[in-house]
Amino acid sequence: MKLVTPFLAALLFAGNALGQAGPTDDAFAKVTADRNQFGRVIFTFGDSLMRGWALGFFPDQATPEQRQNPQWDMRSPASMLTARGFMAVYAGASGQPNRAADAAARIKDLVNRRIIRPGDIVVLEDAGRHDNDPLSYFDNWLQIGLAVEASGAKLVMMTIADNIQAPTLGGEPADRYRYSVEFHGLSHNDATLFAARSLAATLIDYKSLAQTAAAAGKTVLQEDGIHLTVDGEKIMVDAIIAAVSAGSQ
Repeated sequence: MKLVTPFLAALLFAGNALGQAGPTDDAFAKVTADRNQFGRVIFTFGDSLMRGWALGFFPDQATPEQRQNPQWDMRSPASMLTARGFMAVYAGASGQPNRAADAAARIKDLVNRRIIRPGDIVVLEDAGRHDNDPLSYFDNWLQIGLAVEASGAKLVMMTIADNIQAPTLGGEPADRYRYSVEFHGLSHNDATLFAARSLAATLIDYKSLAQTAAAAGKTVLQEDGIHLTVDGEKIMVDAIIAAVSAGSQ
């Protein structure tokens, strides 16, 4: 029997989290059950980064023992935002790379039911497997972003940091998870940048923020080179708070 090194085991286990959006969180259920009890809400949409993997497990699958983790408030960007005084929820998948119509329809439904309202913040993130097709990725963001625009909420988007060392990730070629690799002269981070400009959205250049922090000695990414550490998540949350606090887009 071959032995699996701890590093390889970590990569294999983390691979199970790649690109996995999940069920909405408990805070989302509370907001949708009685929206009028809450003021401004930050709705985060995304995959495993927004669902929460900084503690090495999905919060919605946490055991009673894991819930006792002293860093439990840091389990996801939404929970970290809530711990810092904001009302924030994880609202599910962002729709990339091939469920844009579904995501747009879901957002439209939330808008029609006045769950997402003027004055709210909608944060879109995607760091999962893509289809090596930045142009389609750009079109998807436009479709999803236009659904947000109809709500009057402020739209926030972000570039993605990665430092993937392995040739494959989650059984796929690693380039499927790299956001700065160019395909026909355009990267997926480029596509996000151009979509944010087209939608007049606030763009968080998380890639640059992460690179600056890493150069200063912080460990921003986990060993798989894509998921955030708690420090990496703090940087993202700080940037979201700055975007929320900034003037109108």
